[in-house]
Amino acid sequence: MLITLSQTVKLDKIAKQENYQVPHAKQTIFISHAAPEDNEFARWLSLQLIGWGYNVWCDIIKLKGGEDFWVEIENELRNNATKFLYILTKNSNQREGTLKELAVAQKVKKQFDPKMIILSFQFI
Repeated sequence: MLITLSQTVKLDKIAKQENYQVPHAKQTIFISHAAPEDNEFARWLSLQLIGWGYNVWCDIIKLKGGEDFWVEIENELRNNATKFLYILTKNSNQREGTLKELAVAQKVKKQFDPKMIILSFQFI
């Protein structure tokens, strides 16, 4: 079946009206950690993975002060993350932020992306 240019334009208009986004390949490793206690290790791990060629999202290298960070975090988890790396420490299991990130990743995996990989990395 051949689609004409006018049909493509109509499809684009419909997609914009429906707020539909064309799926893209998820390639990001999302690193969750307790701040500020685990910042040093999270930064080191992020930079190592970036140096090996991986696309990494970690708050200490991606966020700037004063941002509405939960919107950005949820967007990253829902739309770009293929792997969720949870740095497991005594601090991370007591922080609302890391537990919320883990809950969002689990929800995304269950509802939208069964191929998403969730890993815990125990750091003592």
